[in-house]
Amino acid sequence: MWRLARLSPWRFASKLFAFPSVAIISQGIFPRIFGHEASGIVEGVGEGVTEFQQGDHVLRLFTGECKKCKHCTSGKSNICLVLGLERQGLMHSDKQTRFSIKGKPIFHYCAVSSFSKYTMVHSGCAVKVNSIAP
Repeated sequence: MWRLARLSPWRFASKLFAFPSVAIISQGIFPRIFGHEASGIVEGVGEGVTEFQQGDHVLRLFTGECKKCKHCTSGKSNICLVLGLERQGLMHSDKQTRFSIKGKPIFHYCAVSSFSKYTMVHSGCAVKVNSIAP
């Protein structure tokens, strides 16, 4: 259970961390579905996705790997130029949101939005794990 306490007009804290929320407020990207790390089971895959199939167990990541940019191929960095931290509330691939209510967009958080029962992530932002992992 998260317990948030108001610290100032621009800061909130939980038992685990404190973070400035001014960047989110100034961008006006609400409503959104929060959550930046999670595990799950693949329900379906999109066109061209070959590394995952229905039923795979995965971890969803907020900084992915395209495996093609200079950082991904360098062997020295995990800061992908294509699938790095997404801050606009949209999918990496087409800069659109996959969530809506009554035709109005609901924005992603870090391209993961793990606080929802179902979500959609770019295949480069998921890692297959052994299905017997707890």
